[in-house]
Amino acid sequence: MCCKHQVVTDVEMNNERIGKCEWAEWREKLVRATPTFESSRLASRDLSLMFGDFCKISGTVLDVGSGPRRAPYLESANCELCVGLDPLPIKEPRFDLVCGVGEFLPFKSRIFDQCFCGTSLEHCVRPQMVLKEMRRIIKEDGRINLWIGTFDRPREKLSRMSSWAQDAHDGWILLKKGSFGYLGKAFRVRFSRSIARLSSHIRRRLGLISDPYHLYHFRDKDVNDLARKSRLTIVERRKLADGSLFLTVR
Repeated sequence: MCCKHQVVTDVEMNNERIGKCEWAEWREKLVRATPTFESSRLASRDLSLMFGDFCKISGTVLDVGSGPRRAPYLESANCELCVGLDPLPIKEPRFDLVCGVGEFLPFKSRIFDQCFCGTSLEHCVRPQMVLKEMRRIIKEDGRINLWIGTFDRPREKLSRMSSWAQDAHDGWILLKKGSFGYLGKAFRVRFSRSIARLSSHIRRRLGLISDPYHLYHFRDKDVNDLARKSRLTIVERRKLADGSLFLTVR
């Protein structure tokens, strides 16, 4: 299978729209992160090799957010074809590399046996779109492997996956129980969080960003919600001592 014959036009690509402000924030953080790419990959080499063992790599594979060269987890992989996808244009790629983003994978459906996203999902504008696209391009019996490097870590701002619906549900339970005191306290907590989000937004606008590289920090609930909303099932997970998470989903 030749990679260039699998690239498709915009007609076949995911057509969900993403706002200009979202792309602007993504681009800003991408520019900041790019100079740290090589040092970060070197520092996490052992973890990357562990991810490769976890994935049991075989067949035709796509690495979403690959960078300019094969990740350590793919260096000794016994696969028929390895294709990388990265948003930064590379003048001299060291393996089959396509310039693109995970939200709009420029490949035909059902052509890869396995798809990876190693410490890249937290950099994506719309992680759910990325997972849906990865699900689209893998074969019926294919699998997706994720390495989430920002799993369950403290952060200043709330996860974008947090849901107002959950707060409404909890509030309704408290109302039925007549726990008005607790409900008032919950309202004050939600209000303080809204103020914190506004403060975080102002800090971003002023360039005072607590995490200058990642768009997302995931928790257990975030990961489970992402899988469910993307119509994927988590079949294996491994949490590491450094706080990162390996996942296999189908």
